[in-house]
Amino acid sequence: MLELLRDLGLDVEREKRAWSVSYALRSAPLPRAGCVEVVGPFGGPRTECPKLAVDGAANLLSQYDFLLSDLDGAREDEVIRASEEKVLFLVLHGNNFERALRMPLGKNVVYVVQSPRAKGLCLPAFSDGDKALLLAELISERVYVSGFREGEQPRETKGALVHPLKELKLSLSRAYGVEGALGRYGSRPLDEGKRRGLRGVCEES
Repeated sequence: MLELLRDLGLDVEREKRAWSVSYALRSAPLPRAGCVEVVGPFGGPRTECPKLAVDGAANLLSQYDFLLSDLDGAREDEVIRASEEKVLFLVLHGNNFERALRMPLGKNVVYVVQSPRAKGLCLPAFSDGDKALLLAELISERVYVSGFREGEQPRETKGALVHPLKELKLSLSRAYGVEGALGRYGSRPLDEGKRRGLRGVCEES
């Protein structure tokens, strides 16, 4: 786990502090749904299933039911509203735990972590879309994906390429068998290989 943090260029000591802080936080019960549509920022929903907005997608949607955020995409007022009126899945890590503690969040918060050394729902994928897909698989029987571009590969976006860290996160997701939200709309069940990858990263090695 520590090697992964270093590979991602993260401050290991801050990550450890976030793990420690997580033990003082109380999560809401995990919701359940018959189906969930994971919605990214590049397109509107296409089903009647409850919507799981992926971070900044919440800024664009008129209606959604769940929000997965690490506080770098969704507006702060949207994050707070989700914690009060919907269900907020807040990804806690070394870069955001201090800000998260300062926010006046409501009671509908499930804290998401990426290490067995922290307390919370462990989702070990490395990109927001893949975390959302794994989360949707955990809380529902059927999962649909919309609003993601094919492959999430580097591309021109307002004159700039996708950040190289995004490429690394997607490569790690592929290596651990938890890559999922890659653009094609439709049902995306996790196969057993992906489930093994999920279990492996969340278990202490």
